[in-house]
Amino acid sequence: MTPTNEFFAGGRRWRIQLTLGDLRRLKAAGIDLLRLDERPSAEEPPLAMRLRTDPLLVGEILWHCLATQLEEAGLSEGDFCQMMDGPALGEAYSALMVALLDFFRYLSRPDLVETVHTAARLVALATEHTERKLQSLDLTLIPGATSPASPPLPGSTPGPGPSANSPPPPRPDATNPGSRPPPSPRP
Repeated sequence: MTPTNEFFAGGRRWRIQLTLGDLRRLKAAGIDLLRLDERPSAEEPPLAMRLRTDPLLVGEILWHCLATQLEEAGLSEGDFCQMMDGPALGEAYSALMVALLDFFRYLSRPDLVETVHTAARLVALATEHTERKLQSLDLTLIPGATSPASPPLPGSTPGPGPSANSPPPPRPDATNPGSRPPPSPRP
């Protein structure tokens, strides 16, 4: 499937076409898309990295870029946020990246195009590294835990057993001959 600047959410298709108006609204909101490689402070990553890791930032950008369409649809900011579930936000993010890259290409800004691509590669590498580290952890040393790569242990329980103040376990239903009492907790 070819990447597109459109996505589906809230029962309709949305199209992101970055304009000078979008850039001005975003800049007034403190988001300068022409400064993707700059760090706002020593503690914060560049905007290009935040675009890959901060869904609230992406939502804010989408809200500004779709302002006219949302107004025409009679949707409030709350309505917009409600329709942006995980699948919709993921698709919207892809559409935003297509629109952003197209905009930079038309502006003859290969530096910004490369910044977006480099941030994507760096976040993908960091995510992959973290996943490998987590999968390599040996959690079998922790009682009741298994390592992420191994299946749960048979008979393992998700937490501590009942406390002294816990209510007694339910009795089997005498009217249902197939019912059994629940298994007794293991010490």
